This record gives sequence, structure tokens and C-alpha cells, in this order.
Amino acid sequence: MNFCTHCGAQFDSGSVFCPSCGSNLSPVSVTQPAIKTPRKIGSTHIMAVAGLAVVLLVGTFFMFNRSGPPPDTVVNDFLEAVEKQDQVGALEFVAPYERDVLIDYAPRIMDILQRDRSTKGRIKSTDNALENMEFNFDRMKYDTRIDGDKAEVEIQDGHASVKSIYGNTKQYALPEEIEKDGGPTAKVYLVNVDGKWYISITRTLSEGYLEVIERHVDNYGYY
Repeated sequence: MNFCTHCGAQFDSGSVFCPSCGSNLSPVSVTQPAIKTPRKIGSTHIMAVAGLAVVLLVGTFFMFNRSGPPPDTVVNDFLEAVEKQDQVGALEFVAPYERDVLIDYAPRIMDILQRDRSTKGRIKSTDNALENMEFNFDRMKYDTRIDGDKAEVEIQDGHASVKSIYGNTKQYALPEEIEKDGGPTAKVYLVNVDGKWYISITRTLSEGYLEVIERHVDNYGYY
């Protein structure tokens, strides 16, 4: 016997609707949810992810470790630019906060020297001070000491030839003959700015000038 699940009335087999309440007597089908099969990750996908990770790590390293050449290389490249009378190239190795001062003062100094009778018209350019002199550096060897964001490069050996604005040429066996000629120890001072080394002209000149004064006072008791 068949009974309606809604009102309990009896109905004949094959009936579609309940003769008492009219409810649909067709069996309700229950759809089971589909079970997703876990997707297998192939070796190709693993290698691609690993490769991307390496690229990101290397890129991050270079992004946060953008260091330029070491101090002695900076000094050597600076001297090469000076030797070529490349004032613009030489300034690239000077501390950024000192460049404007040099650019402003160099033409003024050259203009004054141009009016100096002792230069005898040897001033070829007031814009490029290096064009008025000749330099040659050979077999240079350096000793570098780094202390935080400061560095000191001392010329241990080498040869320098300098033709000054006044026309005289001097040959120096470095570093001894610089000191014998009354000059300071052949040292160049550098500073680190944003991960790159630059020559500090002001500190190099100041340290050298103080050394000469101190040596003269120690030797002669006065300056």
C-alpha cells in the first residue's frame, strides 16, 4: 500500500498526484555534491616557482646592495680622468655635495690666474681648469683603510709628472718625493654616499694642509 507523505491518504501505484491533497508523488532525487580531486602539481610548476623565487632574491640583493667600485679604484679612475684633462669625468668621482663648489670656484680661480702676469698667457681655458696643466701617473699602487663610511687611500708607490700653470714640469717618485718637496703624505680621503665611494676634496686638502703645518712647526718651531 502506498500512502501520501504529505496528508497520509492512500493512493494506487503509478499515481503521480495524491487523490486527497494533490501533492506530487514523484520520488525526490538527492544530488550528491561533486567531490573535487586534488590537482597534482607537476615538476614543471615546482621548477617555475623555484626559478621565480631565485630571480626575486637576486633582484632584491642587487636592489639593496648597489655598491660601486672600492676606494682605490675610485682614486685610480679619478687620476686617469685628470690625466686625460677630463674635468667632467673627474668630477663624477668627487663627493656630490662638493661638486657645485668646485664648479663655481674653478672658473673664478682660472680667471684670476689669467690676469696674473707670471702665468704668461698660459691659461687656455677658464671653464676647464685641467686643460691648463698636464698630468701623467704611472705604476700606481695603493693601500686602503676603511672605517665605516670613510676611507683613506695612501699611494704606496708610483710615478707622477706634473706640468703646472706656470710652465714648469716636475717629476715625482711617489710618495717620497712629494714629502721631500714639502708636500703632505700622498693620501686621498673618501666618503661613502648611498653605497658608493667618492673623493672628498675638502678633507683631502684640509688633512694635507694641516700635516704640512704640523711638520713645519715640529721641525722649525714655527710656520
